[in-house]
Order: sequence, then structure tokens, then C-alpha cells
Amino acid sequence: MKPDATEEEVKELLSTSSSSTAPQIFSQALTSSQRTTAALSALNEAKSRQTELASLESSLIELSQLIQQVADLVVQQDSQVVKIESNAEGIEVELEIAMKGVQKAKLNALGARHKRKICAAIGLTVLVIIVVVVVVQFKGSGGVVPGGETKVEDPAKEAEAKQEWALDRDVIGI
Repeated sequence: MKPDATEEEVKELLSTSSSSTAPQIFSQALTSSQRTTAALSALNEAKSRQTELASLESSLIELSQLIQQVADLVVQQDSQVVKIESNAEGIEVELEIAMKGVQKAKLNALGARHKRKICAAIGLTVLVIIVVVVVVQFKGSGGVVPGGETKVEDPAKEAEAKQEWALDRDVIGI
């Protein structure tokens, strides 16, 4: 069958409608119908692919938009990231300074403890020297306690101690 057949061809074909040509027309029509089915199938498949491609295109557009949004966020937050990094570096420097200060404080504390021990030893030494001087003075005066009674049992020594005491008072001006 010819879709572009002229009227004359169609009339001629109908006029010679013998039994031998009729099956030939139907077989051509059948072949033509199979072609139509194949063409429709191909058309449906093409439409399906077109739909899939449109869907894929819209997905790619969405992905492109998301990538652009992420890029914008990175640009926006870049200053914050830089600020955080600089703060971290500043903190690191301050920690190093603080560690040096702590070490210096430990050394100062050790030095202060050592100085306290030396001062305590000097104070104790001075106290011992004062006690020794007082004891030697007391024994050297014959056991006379200033402003008190003598503890000497010998009357001669007692009189001598009182005289020394009187002389000491005169010298001092009491």
C-alpha cells in the first residue's frame, strides 16, 4: 500500500480486483500495520527517553543550585573560619605565655620557701645566742636575778652579789 498513491492508481487497483491482487493489498496493509506498530513503539520509547532526560536535566539543575548554595555558604563563612583560626592561634600563644608564667611562679615559690627556711634558721640562731648570753650573764652574776632575791647560800657571796647589783644599778642609772 502506498499512502501517496494517486486516485488513478487506486481506481486501477480496484478495477483489477482479481483474487490474486486482493491478498497482495491485504498483505501490504498488514505489513504497513506492523510498521505502524513499530513506529508507535519507537515513538513511545522516544517520549519515555525524553521524559527521563527532562527529569535528569531538572535533577542536574537542582544539583547545580545546591552546589552554588554550598559555594555561597563557604564564601560567607570563610571570614568566620579565618577568625576562628586566628583566635586559636592567639590562644596557643597565650597558653605558651601562661606556661612560662607558671614555671616562673614555681621557681619563685621554691625560692620563697628556701628564704623562709634561711630566715627561720637565722631567727633560731639569734634566739639561741640570746638564751646563751642570758644564761652566761646569769651564771656570771653569781645567780642574782635582777630585781629579785639571790639564790646563793654562801652569805659572803651573797653580800658580794648585792654590791655588784648595786654597782650595776648605779651604772645603769636606776
